[in-house]
Amino acid sequence: MFLESSEQNSVNGHGYKTGRPRTKARVRNSEEKYRLIVDNIQEAIVVAQAGQVKFCNPKSLELLGYAVDEFRNKELTAAWPAEFIHPQDRALVTERHNKRLRGESVPETYDFRIVDQSGNIKWVEVSTVVIDWDGRPATLNFFNDITFRKNIEQETLRLETAIEQAGECVVITDAHAAIQYVNPAFEKITGYGRAEVIGRNPAILQSGRHDGSFYASMWQTLVSGDVWSGHFVNRRKDGSLYEEDATISAVRNSQGKITNYVAVKRDVTEEIKKEKQLRQAQKMEAIGTLAGGIAHDFNNILSAIIGYSEMALDKIENDASLQTYLQEIFTAGVRARDLVKQILTFSRQAEQEMKPVRIKFIVEEILRLLRASLPTTIEILRDIQSADTVLADPTQIHQIMMNLCTNASQAMRKKGGLLNVSLVTVEMDEKFAAEHPDAGTGPYLRLTVRDTGHGIAPEIREKIFDPFFTTKEKEEGTGMGLAVVDGIVKGHGGFITVESKPQKGTAFHVFLPVARKCTQPEIELKVPLPGGSEHILLIDDEKTLVDIGRHMLEQQGYEITCRTSSLEALALFKAKSDRFDLAITDMTMPDLTGIDLAREFLAIRPDFPIILCTGFSETATEETARSAGVKAFLLKPLTIHELTRTVRKVLDQKN
Repeated sequence: MFLESSEQNSVNGHGYKTGRPRTKARVRNSEEKYRLIVDNIQEAIVVAQAGQVKFCNPKSLELLGYAVDEFRNKELTAAWPAEFIHPQDRALVTERHNKRLRGESVPETYDFRIVDQSGNIKWVEVSTVVIDWDGRPATLNFFNDITFRKNIEQETLRLETAIEQAGECVVITDAHAAIQYVNPAFEKITGYGRAEVIGRNPAILQSGRHDGSFYASMWQTLVSGDVWSGHFVNRRKDGSLYEEDATISAVRNSQGKITNYVAVKRDVTEEIKKEKQLRQAQKMEAIGTLAGGIAHDFNNILSAIIGYSEMALDKIENDASLQTYLQEIFTAGVRARDLVKQILTFSRQAEQEMKPVRIKFIVEEILRLLRASLPTTIEILRDIQSADTVLADPTQIHQIMMNLCTNASQAMRKKGGLLNVSLVTVEMDEKFAAEHPDAGTGPYLRLTVRDTGHGIAPEIREKIFDPFFTTKEKEEGTGMGLAVVDGIVKGHGGFITVESKPQKGTAFHVFLPVARKCTQPEIELKVPLPGGSEHILLIDDEKTLVDIGRHMLEQQGYEITCRTSSLEALALFKAKSDRFDLAITDMTMPDLTGIDLAREFLAIRPDFPIILCTGFSETATEETARSAGVKAFLLKPLTIHELTRTVRKVLDQKN
């Protein structure tokens, strides 16, 4: 430290002239006392006057990193040497110093940065007063090094900025779970403003999806000081549900007491939705694989049930009760066959006859049929605007309409209501396509079936397209209706959306891509065909099916030769190919498949007509069959009419 004094002017410890002469001994004694105080004070003290440092204590030299000789008589800019003040803060210090000397209002304390001798930047807090020093104004400056505090503040500011801008919700509560802070992400996700939740309990977000034991277990973990991680289904301010993953931690003070809880939560609603879509797709694939695996054998069994019951019905005329029983067996067999087709349809393993179709004609036809069967308490409204064409299987579009309208009418069965069906063309933009993974851009035909029934409960809405899921009684449905609709729509390159409110009704929107350049084909009229007398070679490795086919065709006048081995059939054909007018073969057989056998036959007789039948095959389709030279492709089980009409049609084509 240095202290300026003279024999003529005694200066007290604050720098004021006393104006009273003192003896040298008393001055030295006074100096020693004040020096002891000033040297040990923890504030940096500097007296500046007319651009020079008049007084400084050791703490100020420590702050600046200067020795006494280096510091003394340095020229000052305002209250400090220019090199001591950070360049960006010099204007501020100069302005406030000048104002203070002029007697203007200036803050008693303020912060700025200094640069010490080594070039280190430090933050100081200065408190300045104007004093009289040897008859002239001077500034008495007290400095505190606040660099550590400033660094903490800046670090805190960075953390606050990060938290404020984070996409995850951050919630801080006190030890009693009263909310003290939420970040903007919380406001965005929940819909609650910060002012609405401060002081409230996070329970305002509870959805009712978790029972009391869930929250009790969570709090037991937290009050013990452990970190809790888990998944919430919560409710926004508008009542909608959202899902979030959360981690909640306790904050302890220096004594180890819990003072706060901090929750970091991430909205995973969309992720969960996509995961469910993936699981649904995988489930559909698995069920489809299972369906394909059992379809062939099951259809063979149904062929026997349908075939024998149908033939028995044709022979029994006098026994009404027996006819009723057989008719029930036949009807059950047909329903089972249709169910297999539905399973294959929703799993998209069934063959589709795709051709240009104007949906409006199918919709209008279905509505005419429905009007006759629906009770008068259900009113039908139609808004059929579009006549655009889509590439579709007419039978399956018919099935979509029937399933959706049947479901709608059943939802209004008790109280009646309004069935509204509309058909319009809409243009899908990129924004809509981004929000719906199955959608593309361009024109779509939107078929809407809306009812005013009881609606769909939110907790089961995501299950309605699952196969075999149903809320109906057993005798009212199998749970395949909407699964089939979903499978058909996706198989046509479209997608389906649902909107529903309990007790307000439900609307299904089916979107199918428009085929702009397609023309409407001519409608083929189907008429029953007579039997014949031609010789047919019938091959199937299932003896029961061979017997059924033989009985069906023989009663129509045909001559039938049967084989249950593809190799035996080939040997017979090689020996006597000219005896046969037509071959009907199963697809899936040991040794030679139906297509392989057909190729062998055609190598012997290139013009020989062949019909290929299958219960289900992943390798055999109508296209592959025709490319092998097969004239017709049939899916088992077959009725008498289906089989005999196809046989007659193929034979007539030959002639």
